[in-house]
Parts: sequence; structure tokens; C-alpha cells
Amino acid sequence: MVGYYNSFVVRIWSDEQGLARGSIQHVRSHDSLVFGDLATILEFIRVHLAPPPSYIIPPKADGNPEEKPAPLDVDSSRRALDA
Repeated sequence: MVGYYNSFVVRIWSDEQGLARGSIQHVRSHDSLVFGDLATILEFIRVHLAPPPSYIIPPKADGNPEEKPAPLDVDSSRRALDA
């Protein structure tokens, strides 16, 4: 299965009172945000999790969309190796 990924750069620092804050940047779009709490980071990531506009799921050789692979049958794989 072909997929896509998103990369983020996160910087976190604390001041003398122990308050943490930081910045986050989405690598592909260069969008960035300064934050003071984790909820803000999660919202920023959620907004950027959509596939990029150029992302297309390639069809299988038979023309149908790619399907999730079936789970591996370990027992039959072991029998095939033993034969």
C-alpha cells in the first residue's frame, strides 16, 4: 500500500517559571505556529494531516483500488517452509 507522510518540526522551551511554550512548523507547507499548550499543537497537526493535493491512490493491475492486505497466515507459511 502506498501512502503519504507529513513532517513537523517542533521546538519547546521553558522559561524561569517552568512554563513551556514553543513553535511547530509543517515542513511541506512551511506553515508555522507559536503555541502555549498541547491542544494548540494537536489542532495544528490535525489540520495538516489531509493528503497533499497531488496524492493519488494508484489502482491495482486489474484497475480496482488497492485493498488492505490480508493478515499473514503464520501456520500455512511455516508449513510451506517445512515442505
